[in-house]
Amino acid sequence: MPHYSFIRRIGFIVLIGLAVIWLSEAPAAQLKPNGMHHQPWIKDQPKFVLKESLKQAEQAGKGLVILFEQKGCVYCKALHEKNFTDKGLVEFITKHFNFLQLDLWGKRQVTLPGGETMAEQDYARSITVTNTPTALFLNADGGVRFRLPGFAPAPVYQAAFEFVVEGGPEQNLSLMPWLRERLKKKQAEGG
Repeated sequence: MPHYSFIRRIGFIVLIGLAVIWLSEAPAAQLKPNGMHHQPWIKDQPKFVLKESLKQAEQAGKGLVILFEQKGCVYCKALHEKNFTDKGLVEFITKHFNFLQLDLWGKRQVTLPGGETMAEQDYARSITVTNTPTALFLNADGGVRFRLPGFAPAPVYQAAFEFVVEGGPEQNLSLMPWLRERLKKKQAEGG
């Protein structure tokens, strides 16, 4: 009977492991009618009034991130299927930021803080967003505080958000040197 007991233990360990993996994943992305992936924690707004979104984020004690994506973007899909299923990453970024999603080629109207209105695609061009995904971190007046273009693995993606939370852009730091310095500190601490 020792063989049976061993198999039961292994089965139990595998079951626990699968439960941990299942519980550590954030909810999966949904595909919207416009073909873009969407997360339940991304604010879905039929009308995009930047001044109101900035005010809502400020009242919540958070920053505002605009995530530019487009239909058929494989890196956008990877962002949703890999990074945004990482529960720790999602908890961190949603604790510190409100998110809005815009379509790089969209026609929805965007109202800027000064009252000017333009289509999503024109807004993207006006702030030189040319590829997707691109996360724009905005300052209180709606200007771009930090830009995170493209897809990065979850640990790097989260580190970029930590960089913004810790005030890296306001200290005129660049992300990569900041990451290297942070890695050195962790290694020196034995982590």
